[in-house]
Amino acid sequence: FAVADAKNLYPRGVAFVDWVAVYIDKNESGQMDTGEFIAGAPQNGTWDGNTYVRATRVFVLSSSATAPRLFEALDKNTCGNTPLPPFTLQLVAPGTCRAFKQVCVRDGNANADSIGGNPVPVGSIIGVTTKAKEVSISVDSSPVTALATRPTVHTISAELTDCTKPATAGDIDLQVQMPNAGPLYKFSSIGTVTP
Repeated sequence: FAVADAKNLYPRGVAFVDWVAVYIDKNESGQMDTGEFIAGAPQNGTWDGNTYVRATRVFVLSSSATAPRLFEALDKNTCGNTPLPPFTLQLVAPGTCRAFKQVCVRDGNANADSIGGNPVPVGSIIGVTTKAKEVSISVDSSPVTALATRPTVHTISAELTDCTKPATAGDIDLQVQMPNAGPLYKFSSIGTVTP
């Protein structure tokens, strides 16, 4: 049915309409292709089924079957389209005791990149480690929540354990553990901690 006042409530007496077929767009092409699943009765111009669609929604079906991808973050909420280059977090004692880098994580489905990309599946756990000594390292926004509808930005934080003692250099590794005992994807040497 059509709602003229945008309250999304059924106005008594308004006829139901068979507007479009409800389907799962597996290849995210924006149209129903051969072999894509139709929910309910096929569209025939007459409302004669029991499939009710209250609003159009795109549900993100993130993939854990392929490795996620790392990109530059434009800011704390926005992912860019440039693959993440190796980076350096410099910690100088005394003085610079903390350093940060924002990293964007997308799922492995490159078909979704034209519309901004997909997040990794809900419940994915992002972790970081370093081989640098006298340094603690962490990453925020993990696990990925159900609120994520686009690729997620995570801040990697490195901190000297004692700001009066220098760190030793070491690589930074990142890993993504997919939910429900899914695969663990490892990204070695994505960056370096330097003194």
